[in-house]
Amino acid sequence: MILRDFKGLTSVPESRLLGQAPFRGTIRGHGGIVYSTSFSHDGTKIVSSSSDKTIHLWDTNSGSQIGQPLVGHTDAVYSVMFSLDDTLLVSASEDQTVRLWNVESREQIGRPLTGHNERVKSAVFSPDGKIVASGGRDKAIRLWDVHSRSPLREPLIGHKEWVESVTFSPDGKCLASASYDYTIRIWDVASGLQVGEPFTGNRHYTFSVAFSPDGTRIVSASGDISGSIRM
Repeated sequence: MILRDFKGLTSVPESRLLGQAPFRGTIRGHGGIVYSTSFSHDGTKIVSSSSDKTIHLWDTNSGSQIGQPLVGHTDAVYSVMFSLDDTLLVSASEDQTVRLWNVESREQIGRPLTGHNERVKSAVFSPDGKIVASGGRDKAIRLWDVHSRSPLREPLIGHKEWVESVTFSPDGKCLASASYDYTIRIWDVASGLQVGEPFTGNRHYTFSVAFSPDGTRIVSASGDISGSIRM
């Protein structure tokens, strides 16, 4: 994993910068492919997940690992992110589970969230931190109540192939999903219903989707060999 200087858009050799703040360079510690990384919202920590089945927390200034790895998943961890208040993590795994973690104690909170029957590729918190959305190879999107760690309703069904990415709108009222069926779909969180028709402009597997800060636009990335993104 490489922490880069945004201004210069370059990486700096690890040996030159260890011990200095802020750290920029290569962070090593995982024993496999690193699938996901994310900053905490206060900028003091980084979280990463890997094919080695673990989640690591890192100090942003020093580049050093914070405590021991978070262990619990039994297969590759594809997605990990902080809650808005940086107290929780949510992770999604090949082991078909979603898990919640306490950042301070680095311990799993309760039992895994189970319901997907294939690998889970994406799991995200709603902006208010009360809901987790997850999507995976079983083509389903699931909504979970963070407090009770139970499903909010039946799965959101509509995609014809696996769901690669899910994300909430800034106000938390809508959810966007990207799928290997080449489409993006928008869902009403309160009702669980699809909003309008799918977006069908992508000509290949759709890997990623994101809302604009004002929630009026979405942008997507796909396997289209033209190298394009779509808004």
